[in-house]
Amino acid sequence: MSDYHKNHDDWNNVKKILNWMEIPLIFEECEIWWIAYGVNIGNEIDGKGTEYGRPALIIKKFNDYSFFAVPLSVIKNFKPNIHVPILHPSLKSDTCAVLIQARSFGNERLLERIGVLDCRQFELIVNRILNTLDPRK
Repeated sequence: MSDYHKNHDDWNNVKKILNWMEIPLIFEECEIWWIAYGVNIGNEIDGKGTEYGRPALIIKKFNDYSFFAVPLSVIKNFKPNIHVPILHPSLKSDTCAVLIQARSFGNERLLERIGVLDCRQFELIVNRILNTLDPRK
């Protein structure tokens, strides 16, 4: 059992603040951002720190207000069918995209832009997500 305590009440307070903020941030596909991931349930990936943030790669921009992203995490026990290594100067060398934790977000969760991912890496991650979602596999 982990000693990690999920503070849902504190995250709820942060979420209320994020919901009231009206600072539209411009974002694009292929960008890496700090996103307020929050405190989630079970094995769902959480954010860290006072803003419950985590780096994430924007995969698909639906409109100016919503997007689909994959979280990035430092991975010690790399699993090729779940993780794709990310090479970016702003991230640690063992950072990976966690494919099975990808989901949609509202732009209110954007905290800070980190940078842009190399096009070849981006295409690899998109193809791996599509492959992971293929119901025939």
